[in-house]
Amino acid sequence: MPVMHDLKRKFLKLPRAIEIRYALIVVLFTFLWWIFEYLLGVHDIYIRYNLVFSILGLSVIGAGTMLSIWSRREDRFTGLSFSEAFKSGMIVTLIVVIFTPLVQFFFHTVINPEYLPNLIERSVNLAYEYGRSAHKARELGISLFTVANMMWIVPLGYLISGAAFSAVGAYLFRTT
Repeated sequence: MPVMHDLKRKFLKLPRAIEIRYALIVVLFTFLWWIFEYLLGVHDIYIRYNLVFSILGLSVIGAGTMLSIWSRREDRFTGLSFSEAFKSGMIVTLIVVIFTPLVQFFFHTVINPEYLPNLIERSVNLAYEYGRSAHKARELGISLFTVANMMWIVPLGYLISGAAFSAVGAYLFRTT
């Protein structure tokens, strides 16, 4: 066990260990959130609630970003400026954005390969309900709801929301 203790101590001395730790936690909890949605049936039976659950899922990245900034503030004895706090939040966000496509690919190909076809069917049903062309909706859905598109759309959304959470967290937790 002394080897593990030494590795932990060396990791905690890394300049951005706090951000790396929280980013990995966010990636893990994001994946667990998707599993939670899947188990609740939000990816098939209750797909009409998918948008609500997706927006709620952003709270995972928000909490991770805020906790990272707060931990960075608690770690520093000289205070934390807005720019330092924002940088801390953005580092978490960028690490999450880097790992998200890998997790997306695994989720959509191994755990729930029926999710994207279900989204396509939902878009067709919505088009039909609102008097739009179901054929055009299907074509658009097939072109939009692909694993390749999800691997850049979701990280882009995380980048935008992570930047917003970083700015809010930097404002709230700045000390100088």
